[in-house]
Amino acid sequence: MAEGRFLEPEDVVQSRKVCVLGEAVRRELFGSQGCVGEVVFLGPAPYVIVGVMAPRHMVEGKVKALSVADYNSDMYVPVTTAVLTFARERYSSDLTEISLTVQDVSVLHETAMAAHRVLSLRHRQADDFTVVVPQELLEQAQATQHVFNMVMGAIAGISLLVGGIGIMNIMLATVTERTREIGVRRAIGASRKDILLHFMTESVCVSTLGGMLSLAGGWMLIQGIALYTGWRVIIAPGFVVLALCVSSSVGLCFGIVPAWQAAGIDPAEAVRRE
Repeated sequence: MAEGRFLEPEDVVQSRKVCVLGEAVRRELFGSQGCVGEVVFLGPAPYVIVGVMAPRHMVEGKVKALSVADYNSDMYVPVTTAVLTFARERYSSDLTEISLTVQDVSVLHETAMAAHRVLSLRHRQADDFTVVVPQELLEQAQATQHVFNMVMGAIAGISLLVGGIGIMNIMLATVTERTREIGVRRAIGASRKDILLHFMTESVCVSTLGGMLSLAGGWMLIQGIALYTGWRVIIAPGFVVLALCVSSSVGLCFGIVPAWQAAGIDPAEAVRRE
């Protein structure tokens, strides 16, 4: 409730002419002013407003059964009062919502327009219903998801760049510390290709190990969130493999410069270096 109170059992027993407004109805009739205690007319019958509902989201429910009812446009009255006030008419119905499904998405809007025309005829041109096309809501959600994916992709790209630079700096420091070892290996017959492959392999191993540790940490974090929220978590094996491949690729790309530098060291100078 945003204002006042909701309907009480005494309202039903005594068939009181009281009502509770949805937020959209209150805004349309009274603007931003308070309306508790005011009187509205449903047909010829006056009803006293005893409360106003808080705003509610338009889209609710599960994915397979998408509910698009706008609860902000509802008005609540005691059921006994409604039975006494509103007589059953020829075209009255107990239906409050009709869900239509089309096989061809390209005719979705045409179908909605046709449904609107049919309902308008059935309701004798009374504008007392709303036709909502979920595709528009889904497209808006998809656009928001697209922006979110772009932001997350940019963050992931920056993280990979920073991690790659860190791996390259570590490998460069390793090459500097092991210059004498490289010279000895070259002196006993190791080729530049052997040195290049050796340091490239080290770089890939370091990045792959980091990727495996990150996956383990991510898995524990996801399980903790699942236990806290009760959500069902599905980990796709394909994305795990993709993450490891990306980690290895980062090590491969940023390990080229240190490995090339190590392969280019002169054996004679490297052996003499302390």
